[in-house]
Amino acid sequence: MLIRQLSTAIKGQAICGTLQSQPNSLEDCKKGKITKMKLYLAAAVLMLVLAVHTEAQDEPTLEQQFAKFQTQVKELTDDLTQKTKTTFEEFEKNELVIKTRNWLTEQFEAMKQKISESFV
Repeated sequence: MLIRQLSTAIKGQAICGTLQSQPNSLEDCKKGKITKMKLYLAAAVLMLVLAVHTEAQDEPTLEQQFAKFQTQVKELTDDLTQKTKTTFEEFEKNELVIKTRNWLTEQFEAMKQKISESFV
């Protein structure tokens, strides 16, 4: 809305030939019923409008935000998967884990053998 008002003001200024505030009508412009606007004030307002308009265009859309979120989640899960896989591989190669597994296997085999002897 502000951009539309400024556009109308700029068109009115071009018709009148001087830097003026927004005319109510072309007749007012011809009759000289327009108050003059300072050049530095008009430039400051124009720069402010352009800055706001530029910032509004830089904001990502909802679709872009979801795509970015999806990419971030995928990277996070890939990283977590790789770290978990590496941790389990290191865990399986640990000397204490190997000795414990072998001891449990021996105990299980011994218990199985005793049970099978007692039934026979």
